Amino acid sequence: MKEQFKMLLIKAIWIAIILFSIRCLFSLDSLKDNFSIYDLVGYTGEVISFTTVIIALYERWIWKFNPLEDTPVLYKNYIGTLFSGYDNIEREARLEIKQTLLSIQILLISGESRSKSI
Repeated sequence: MKEQFKMLLIKAIWIAIILFSIRCLFSLDSLKDNFSIYDLVGYTGEVISFTTVIIALYERWIWKFNPLEDTPVLYKNYIGTLFSGYDNIEREARLEIKQTLLSIQILLISGESRSKSI
């Protein structure tokens, strides 16, 4: 998990650098004529906000469609039976897996119990 966070952070930094460069290119004439540090700080704020939105969307949903992402997609609902070694009875069960790039939540529901793991 730590490695995935590190890779996501590296992607965020590169996105921010690219977006900052593009933002400065759009305002190149303004920067040449009337250079102001205040403008650069404003551009930085815009870039950080936009990068945060992009990375949040990527971490939540978009990573599933990236063919270069090596994290397996487990997000699904499964229905099956469990065999208890305690009383030798088969029970119907449902397994719900909710997944983002950095987290997995697993919920097991049977007729007798519920179990949740993060």
